[in-house]
Amino acid sequence: MERPNSNSLHHKIVSENNSGNISHLKNEQAGTVRWLFSVPDRKKLYIIALTLVQAANGGSGVLYALLMRNIVDAAVRQDSDGFWMGIASILLLVMIQLALWAIICWLNDLSEVAFENIIKSRLTYTYLRETVFASSS
Repeated sequence: MERPNSNSLHHKIVSENNSGNISHLKNEQAGTVRWLFSVPDRKKLYIIALTLVQAANGGSGVLYALLMRNIVDAAVRQDSDGFWMGIASILLLVMIQLALWAIICWLNDLSEVAFENIIKSRLTYTYLRETVFASSS
């Protein structure tokens, strides 16, 4: 009598377990998205603003490559005006990135505190409601 291949048996068990986990994660993610859309508008704006500022900050990394290329091209052409303009552009980009970083930190703290307060208030409300129902029955 042949033994079943342990690799195929392990693969079958893992795939069965993972398919259940994946559907659970999808349901959990859908619940999270539903909950995010149920949050008041002003708090959603924090998340949207944070996403946009982080995207701008990430996109500025591509700008570094372009500015560096322009600096190298100007140096090869021995164009001192273009070279110094590239250096000034990079310094300006660094200052803009520092400002974006400060805005990201501020928005991150603001959105974190806002959502923490929402969660705490819902938790307190639920706890108090359960306590009142338990004491009245």
